[in-house]
Amino acid sequence: MIEIEIVLIFLVFSAGIGYSCFKEGTKHGASTCLELLHEKKIICYDNRGHIKPNPFFDHGPWVDPEENS
Repeated sequence: MIEIEIVLIFLVFSAGIGYSCFKEGTKHGASTCLELLHEKKIICYDNRGHIKPNPFFDHGPWVDPEENS
């Protein structure tokens, strides 16, 4: 029979690995999203590397940019 201490140790390590994978996946997803938005020219970067909306992005006819100002 498996002892309770071994099960608890296994659960603690499993939770740690799961949390680590979650954090790494979130970073990878955010990075991929920023790359995609930059490739589609929706966002741009300034000289210091800060993200800002691309002022030359052509919005579709269904978007009213004045509404959100």
